[in-house]
Amino acid sequence: MFAGVSSACFYPEVTEQAVTILGLMGIPYAELFINCDYETQPDYVRQVRRSAEEFGLEFVSAHSHLSALEHYLFFSNYDRRFAEGLDSYRRICQAALGYGAKLLVFHGAFKGCKLPLEEYAERYYLVHDAARREGILLAHENVARCVGWDPRFFEGMRRLSGDFAFTLDIKQCVRSGVDPFEMLRAMGPGLAHLHISDHDRTRDCLPPGEGTFPLGDFLSQVKALGYQGAAMIELYRENFHRIRELKKSYLLLEEQCAE
Repeated sequence: MFAGVSSACFYPEVTEQAVTILGLMGIPYAELFINCDYETQPDYVRQVRRSAEEFGLEFVSAHSHLSALEHYLFFSNYDRRFAEGLDSYRRICQAALGYGAKLLVFHGAFKGCKLPLEEYAERYYLVHDAARREGILLAHENVARCVGWDPRFFEGMRRLSGDFAFTLDIKQCVRSGVDPFEMLRAMGPGLAHLHISDHDRTRDCLPPGEGTFPLGDFLSQVKALGYQGAAMIELYRENFHRIRELKKSYLLLEEQCAE
């Protein structure tokens, strides 16, 4: 397991500037947030990847600006929109691969989605398969406003297909009122990616080491699953004041990943 930092920590800084900040921090691994269609254009992708490589920075995962639309693209009753959604996600996957990423985070349908889990999984498999054909692993995330807020959702998805991969986000667990350890058990061997943050009784998203979450114990259980992927710090810009605070949290996480 290895530590990294998401470019989302610096939003709404433009993506190329966020990458420069990560590079100057000496971060070796990052998640790249694609914030608009412009950032999927081949010339832009090559420029940003070249800049990252000059710093020795590798993008291991990506996150698309289309995640907020996945409910309407893939889990409504309009087949033409589903087909267009697949085309859009193929382009997103091509851009992610161009950046060097091999994993794409997926939010899924909003809470209240009426589809039975079996039909949901069938539709998700089509998106998953389209991504796989482009060389990308799609990893469904637990998100408080989406169907994946509930550990039972991931237990059900695992029963339906052993091919499905998942992203566990600690702050989204907190916002859902779910114990991250329970979510970890639900995702089990399907865990493919981690979004790391800390929290306390009054704040749901803090830099690692600044809250009360037993991160070391959590990572020990992650390692017990045989997980060898990224533990990616993902915060919002208002969750830290200075870059050195984020760097301190990264170094703490890096040490815990190596233990």
